[in-house]
Amino acid sequence: MEKRNRILNAIGYVIMVVVNILAVALPLNGKTTGEISSNINSLFTPAPYTFMIWGLIYILLLGFVIYGLLPKQKQNVCIDSIGITFFISSILNALWLFAWHYEKLWLSLIIMILLLFTLIKIYNRVNKNCVKNGDNKFVRIPFSIYLAWISIATIANVSVVLKATGWNGLGLSETVWTIIVLVFALILSLYVSIKNDDLVYLLTTAWALIGILVRHWGSNTPISITVIAAVIVIIIQIICSARKK
Repeated sequence: MEKRNRILNAIGYVIMVVVNILAVALPLNGKTTGEISSNINSLFTPAPYTFMIWGLIYILLLGFVIYGLLPKQKQNVCIDSIGITFFISSILNALWLFAWHYEKLWLSLIIMILLLFTLIKIYNRVNKNCVKNGDNKFVRIPFSIYLAWISIATIANVSVVLKATGWNGLGLSETVWTIIVLVFALILSLYVSIKNDDLVYLLTTAWALIGILVRHWGSNTPISITVIAAVIVIIIQIICSARKK
């Protein structure tokens, strides 16, 4: 059963990567992922270079897939605890691209939320069952980065959908709502990081926030100041955690 699950996870990974390549190479529906984001122009969307983190995520996930297929990991409880959840997450990742590129924004949000839930499930299982050094390198770190990034991506997806549907912000400006969401993202990241002793999650959040800072530097002072403050808080938390170790 475990071997079948690991093979399914490998198949899911291949499907996910192939669809992502097609989304860039074709691109799907004649539009790039970034082009759709730019057309809607949500203030929470980070600078384009920030999305290079996907390359790192896919490389690390490839390491996870290969690690799980190694004969020495046949009885690895950490890998077995994930089951086929990674396969499901990979299919959701691919489906999101179709929904996004064909501008089915509400559908893309639903898929993104489902993807987030599957990654939370994987993350919790990994933190409970992965204790070996190899597990940390090939399982815990990849999913820490993946979950952190998808957490930010989900918030961005929500902001895009709301802006595209003409939500009035309950009388508050988009800048104010972006600041509120930035604070929420910071609190969430600190909570997850402290609870699970996970600096990788925190660093990934910092990467996303810096991307937002770069995009708004010189054009939106309130957002820039908020991000700078958030990054300072993250740096302080990292230093405090490092000293405890």
